[in-house]
Amino acid sequence: MLTLSGFLLGFTFSMAGGQFDDRREMMIEGANAIGTAFLRAAQLPAAHASTSRSLIVDYLERRATLFEDAPEAQLERSELIQEQLWSQATELARQQPTPIVS
Repeated sequence: MLTLSGFLLGFTFSMAGGQFDDRREMMIEGANAIGTAFLRAAQLPAAHASTSRSLIVDYLERRATLFEDAPEAQLERSELIQEQLWSQATELARQQPTPIVS
């Protein structure tokens, strides 16, 4: 019985450790993606760059406080910000189809 309990305990810790590592990796990838988007926004024309950067900062603030107060509203707002960023990027790519903008 003790051996079986030890086996189950070890299996449980193994699964939990894997989930922790996966979550940490996703967090790092998300942070890198946000940082890359912020740096790439600087390459846009001035008017679009400032708007994009302010939207990215607002998105980051929403995601940082996602689980503190009203997570549904925070998530909804962050998704709206993503849509605004994509629509701005699409509009700019149509106006100026250069390699940098694309």
